[in-house]
Amino acid sequence: MKTRIHLHPNYWMYRSYAEAIPCGHYKREKTFCNHRNTVEWVKWGNLNVVVKRYKRPTWANCLVYTWLRKPKAQRAYEYAEELLKLGFETARPIAHIEVKTWGVFHTGYFISELLPYPLIKEIPQMELPQEEKELIADDFIHYTARLHENGIIPKDYNSGNIFFHKEGAHYHFALIDINRLHIGKMPDERESVVCFEQMGVSIIQAIGAIDQYASLRGFDTERCLFFILLHKLKRRIERGFKHHVLHPLRERFA
Repeated sequence: MKTRIHLHPNYWMYRSYAEAIPCGHYKREKTFCNHRNTVEWVKWGNLNVVVKRYKRPTWANCLVYTWLRKPKAQRAYEYAEELLKLGFETARPIAHIEVKTWGVFHTGYFISELLPYPLIKEIPQMELPQEEKELIADDFIHYTARLHENGIIPKDYNSGNIFFHKEGAHYHFALIDINRLHIGKMPDERESVVCFEQMGVSIIQAIGAIDQYASLRGFDTERCLFFILLHKLKRRIERGFKHHVLHPLRERFA
């Protein structure tokens, strides 16, 4: 087994801590997630960090990550650096680790600083005045438009991947889980409005948000609403096909 550790120059003094990660020789303060991937809060001295271990990919993808494509952990690290350069907040990248067996990719780890903010998905459980919730929504729409105007398209844009905090009179946001980020071409109407569907909002909730977003981007509101309705219909058809056709076939031939 061979381990390659890329440690950010600003965190050189934590190399011994990073080296302990693939071996599992470290104390977990808290486990945030232990499903497909594992996300843990760990203390490195006085530094609070998040260690994300990606689920081991299929053999085919192991080969892809060995020779054809950057592993998820490396992409998350590099995209974090890009976001920070562009002025968008995210967890500061500390390191990415790649473990290989017999020269083939096996496991990847992404390590970043811990963000001390709540997630958007926690807002319904928070006791916030209605005007504050409306301000969060308004600032979030402006934030989304600014992301897109800078050619940034998050592919996992949901309430569990976005932190928020207030500075002065407005709310600011920070993206995490960014290994599936696209940076480059400014998205058009169709690409842009899909992000609202990913947030899980209802059509009623989306109408006001998309109207405001379209105004900020200079888009036609009716076209934007048509695209999100079309996308929702497509997703419903796909889910129905999986549930009523693919799953019964798998069970039948299992």
